[in-house]
Amino acid sequence: MKIAFFTDTYLPQLNGVSITMQRLFGHLDKRNDIEYLVFAPAPGEPADKKIYRLPSVKFFLYPECRISIPFFNNISKLLDRFQPDKIHISTPFGVGIWGLSYARKRDIPVTAVYHTNFNRYLHYYRLKALDGLLWKYLTWFHNNCDVNYCPSLHTKDELSARGIRNLKLWVRGVDTDFFTPKYRGMLSIPYYHINGKIILLYVGRVSVEKNIRVLMRAMEIINQSCAKKVHLFIVGDGPMLEEVERWGPINVTCTGYLSGETLAKIYANADIFVFPSTTETFGNVVLEAMASGLPVVGASCGGVGDTLVDGVNGISCIPDDPVSLANGVTNLIKNECLRRLLGKQAHTYALNQSLEAGFMELIKDWEELFCKTAPYDSKESPPIFDENQIEHLLAKRLG
Repeated sequence: MKIAFFTDTYLPQLNGVSITMQRLFGHLDKRNDIEYLVFAPAPGEPADKKIYRLPSVKFFLYPECRISIPFFNNISKLLDRFQPDKIHISTPFGVGIWGLSYARKRDIPVTAVYHTNFNRYLHYYRLKALDGLLWKYLTWFHNNCDVNYCPSLHTKDELSARGIRNLKLWVRGVDTDFFTPKYRGMLSIPYYHINGKIILLYVGRVSVEKNIRVLMRAMEIINQSCAKKVHLFIVGDGPMLEEVERWGPINVTCTGYLSGETLAKIYANADIFVFPSTTETFGNVVLEAMASGLPVVGASCGGVGDTLVDGVNGISCIPDDPVSLANGVTNLIKNECLRRLLGKQAHTYALNQSLEAGFMELIKDWEELFCKTAPYDSKESPPIFDENQIEHLLAKRLG
């Protein structure tokens, strides 16, 4: 089977989507029955013949993501030579529009995955007035795909309520050989001038839509009674990093972006994972923390709600409520037995969420879709695009 992938975020951009795709391609590379070609935004490493880089601009809601400006004739020639059996789209914008158009014109099965809650981002960036228009567009786009994969039941229910059809659950897993408690004691915490304290950890984008201000306020509340007992590590980069560093109580350390074994070690050497975000469709970092043996204190909202079970692998808090978040953390700070129990149960839970099993289930579904002979049956008219016109409009709009 030959698959063409279309995405507006990929390495060296670092986020849940790009990392998930990197792991998926790594899985495909181990197989000998699937060939693939990826259309991804520049800048990036051009040496890999499987990755075709496209000119791109920053997406205004999420500057770390790019909106590709596809050159349709070039893409068509590459795809016609490659002759894909299926198209898989990870973005409803930019290059994703072209992937959908190509698939429909050539009657090729097309699947999409709903990775990012762009609509929820509108609230944080004071663009709520665009919510209806964006949902209308997303509904049109996804209803012209044969299958739309959702990373959580919460996301699936939300999309269904919005009128999006052809929904299937694709639950991402975690690499439990990489994220593991075995690294505990292997990170030099004294390097950060910290000795004998309970380590709180946040991993993710340092930005407004991740509710970083809720975390900052919660930490101020925690420090009223536990300042000498705890230290918070904020791991990640983003537009709010300088603000957080200026706010910085003495028991808060911003590490910037970490990856690889260093990231795995800082997970394993923490004691409590704190995650205030309410915009997740899944929440990779929550499952990584659990695999590392950490209890999670987080907002019971979005995709995190599918993973975080209150009183089993962590403590659920009221969304957008710093007092509730602080109370959950303080409870675990003061109750070592509960902290250790929830951490142990979090690790057990993560062991049953296999990364490889998730990929195998996804590929099995692709194979079944490819074998179907039924014609495209969307109730909406397939999109018929004038390629030159769209190229001109995208370049004008985005450039």
